[in-house]
Amino acid sequence: MPDIRNSAPNAIALACLALLYLFGATAIALAPNATARAALADYAFPLDCMVVLPALFYFAIVKRNGLSPLFVLPIMWAGAALATFFAQNEALPAIAVLACAALAAEAVIAIREITRFAKAVQTARKTSEEAHAWFLPPLMRMTKNARISKLAANEFAMLYYALFSWRRATPSGDTLFSYHKSSGYSSFVAGMMLVIPIEMTVMHLLVSQWNATAAWALTLASVYAALWIIADCRASILNPIAVKNDVVQIRSGMRFSADVPLDAVAAFVERAPETDKAKLIDLGLMGNPSGWLVFAKPVRIETFFGTEKTVEAIGIAVDDKARFSHLIGRAASK
Repeated sequence: MPDIRNSAPNAIALACLALLYLFGATAIALAPNATARAALADYAFPLDCMVVLPALFYFAIVKRNGLSPLFVLPIMWAGAALATFFAQNEALPAIAVLACAALAAEAVIAIREITRFAKAVQTARKTSEEAHAWFLPPLMRMTKNARISKLAANEFAMLYYALFSWRRATPSGDTLFSYHKSSGYSSFVAGMMLVIPIEMTVMHLLVSQWNATAAWALTLASVYAALWIIADCRASILNPIAVKNDVVQIRSGMRFSADVPLDAVAAFVERAPETDKAKLIDLGLMGNPSGWLVFAKPVRIETFFGTEKTVEAIGIAVDDKARFSHLIGRAASK
């Protein structure tokens, strides 16, 4: 149900914009001659593109749906580009003035939203150790879309783990279970980081002989892939599997995160259950998983891309398999 307190001001603002547009159109129509009409049109068109159109988008879409004002910026850029493309020489001074005003407005919007985002992240950091959980709430506030927010949070978390997580200590505790040691995943990633720069340089030199743009695009893609590999390795170290507060926190680097109630786990077994493979998730690193968490009944799991999947068992790799099996067995027997 629409919020009446917000809908009334929005309606007034939209009515004012419509009147402004109507006033401009009327002034052009009532101009005494063609020269005057052309002169008014030269100034009215940039005003419509750079002021009226972004304002309409803000009140009709952004504010009405509670989105971040940052969504208005692309409309402002598009309006400026459109006005400049069709501008006559007489309208260039007006476009310059509007462009300066637009830049000031964009700076205010960006600073305000970035500040709010940073404060929300700092607040979220007090309640969770996982980077993805820091970025998801403010992104949900900004976009009101769970799937887009999850994907964006993954990208922010990737940058954090790859570039800014190196001072964090490896967590430890009786209810935490690492899964990166016995698999050799860290050593594998270290070896990859020795190979990728060489491969990236050779490919760049080869492709640049054909097309420089394609070569740089391929190089940037390789850098992005390397950052993801590093981030996944760091997340594997910093986000262990945990059993606490009657919940099994199943983690696998950047690729998987799910919290399952402990009473939903039927057993921890050596082999995957005989069932539809589409209902199994294998999180084993560098080979087969060390065991399978079998659920008493199918559970709904959110995937990396924000969709949901029904699963009956999840294969995991834990370094201390005996301790984990004992803890799960003791909980399942209650």
